[in-house]
Amino acid sequence: MLRDAIEEAFGFSEMVAHATQGQQFKVSYHIGGIFNNMMLWLEHNMEEIPEEW
Repeated sequence: MLRDAIEEAFGFSEMVAHATQGQQFKVSYHIGGIFNNMMLWLEHNMEEIPEEW
């Protein structure tokens, strides 16, 4: 559910629709990074801000 929201917010679905397979892997890599950062932030009770990293 969160991944779907991230994809929609960043417009990844539109990018992937016209992308080559190599480009699709790159997009998936970035989606995974954003997702994992969000999960880590949520696990830390959203206490950090990017400037603290």
